[in-house]
Amino acid sequence: MSRLQERWSKIEMVALGIAVLAAAGFYWKHTSEPYSEPASTSSLLLEAVQQGDLNGFRSTCLPAYYQAFVSHFGEQKYRAVQRIFDKAYRYGEQSWREYRLRANELAEAQLRRLREKEAQLAKEAFTRLSVDERMRLIEDRAGYQKFLTEAGKAALPAEERRRAAALQAFLDGQETEEALQEVWSLLAESDRRALVEPSALANTLTPAKLAFIDSVGVPQLSKEEQQVIRGVHRGDLANAAAFMFRHGEPLAEAFLNRRVARFAGSEPQCKYPKEEFEGSYLRGDTAECTVVAATSSGPVPVGLSLKKMGWTWLVTAIKPELYQINW
Repeated sequence: MSRLQERWSKIEMVALGIAVLAAAGFYWKHTSEPYSEPASTSSLLLEAVQQGDLNGFRSTCLPAYYQAFVSHFGEQKYRAVQRIFDKAYRYGEQSWREYRLRANELAEAQLRRLREKEAQLAKEAFTRLSVDERMRLIEDRAGYQKFLTEAGKAALPAEERRRAAALQAFLDGQETEEALQEVWSLLAESDRRALVEPSALANTLTPAKLAFIDSVGVPQLSKEEQQVIRGVHRGDLANAAAFMFRHGEPLAEAFLNRRVARFAGSEPQCKYPKEEFEGSYLRGDTAECTVVAATSSGPVPVGLSLKKMGWTWLVTAIKPELYQINW
């Protein structure tokens, strides 16, 4: 029995040795990975910054932080483009108002003609009544007005009733597709060519209206302002976050490519808040690293916050931001 126990003891020792070697190998492999430690991730980020490598910078950051960093540069672009389009709108809006005023006048004139025709048809219907019926209505003012209204509408052809209703809706601010189309048909051909679509007449900010205003306003901008918005559509401003990110990436890359950022040669100094505050042997999943930026006015401490995602440490914040440092 003792020999059997001795044999199992040897097997257990061998298995334990293999397990220890495997664990050591796994730990060595893990710690040799580029993002396996806060210090290694921080070093890779500093290297990417100093080399002007935006892709390398992105690989060391949590996506949310990378988007925020890039969007900082895009926000400046967004504000500048927004100001210029607002200026173009002011230039083009006056021209749009002239077209709208002309459309209103045409709608009022056409509606007036239809109402006059309706009134004439009502009077004709009244004359066809018997003397007694006419006398009765004359004595009843409310009944007389009701008869004229109903008789006029009934006598007016259906197509003209439809047109009158559409014109009235347009003038009342009910800019339905039918109402806009009816007024559109009254415009001169040259006006329709300029406005392109009926919805350009709307008081609301339809795409066609904005396109017309920009077609008039943008050419009145300075060459420098036109250069800033070249390749940008006003509609792109509707999604501010997407705009800032899309236009911020090339600007962020240009910032890094200036390669003005320099850091002192010492390795990042990292600590773990959980370990420090709780006295735990487990380091937790957050870390704070400090590096020193070499600036024209002297060394500046820069803090990097990191979070462990699975087996990888990624940067979640940099304080102060790189673009806030006077390099």
